[in-house]
Amino acid sequence: LLARQKALQDIQANRNSPVRLLIELANILPQGLVLTKLAQKNQELTLEGMAQTNENLSQFLDKLGKGSACFSKPQLLLSEVQPFNASGNMPAKAFKFSVKATFLACTQDVSAEATPSKAAPAAAPSGVLH
Repeated sequence: LLARQKALQDIQANRNSPVRLLIELANILPQGLVLTKLAQKNQELTLEGMAQTNENLSQFLDKLGKGSACFSKPQLLLSEVQPFNASGNMPAKAFKFSVKATFLACTQDVSAEATPSKAAPAAAPSGVLH
């Protein structure tokens, strides 16, 4: 009976974890960077994506390491220049990246964070990433 109670308590404590993860990523994602893949195994995250510039990628790594109480130990696994498609959505070259980080148990209230506190930004000109 105690084991079942413990299991239920663990489930209750972690039920908002995916929501916290996505909210926190949305809050720290710099303009000019898009995520194309997110994988989580226990607390370890692997994030892949494209950045318009190395500066965008550097900002993201800084925010993963120091700008958020929910992430730690960011590690750049891959950063390489890749030509991008001719659709005009990104510059002629972009930086493909892969990052590992640890997702910590955030103690912030998700319901308070999920409510936008500022007005939605104006539509970006075509060709600009969010």
